[in-house]
Amino acid sequence: MEELDAAVSWLSTVEAVALRWADNRVPVRYAERTIEEARDALVKSGQGDAARVTAATFATVQRRNRGGVAAAIAAVHAQREVLEARLDAAKHSQ
Repeated sequence: MEELDAAVSWLSTVEAVALRWADNRVPVRYAERTIEEARDALVKSGQGDAARVTAATFATVQRRNRGGVAAAIAAVHAQREVLEARLDAAKHSQ
């Protein structure tokens, strides 16, 4: 359950940082570093789908594609909702 909680937290971070980057409120290097750290943590924890959407978001930021970041953020948000539902189910099954 801790891994799911951490994955949800990382996805929330990616979503927030990508949104702030899209609004030109954080530097690109900060966004890249934070999203890359999230991706690495998600890979290590075995959260493959979450790592994939995070990697896609990283690539979007790395290409400086502000026009494409909305789709990347939506994918991260959707994956976060999936993991939140799994986390809620795990909590209720105890």
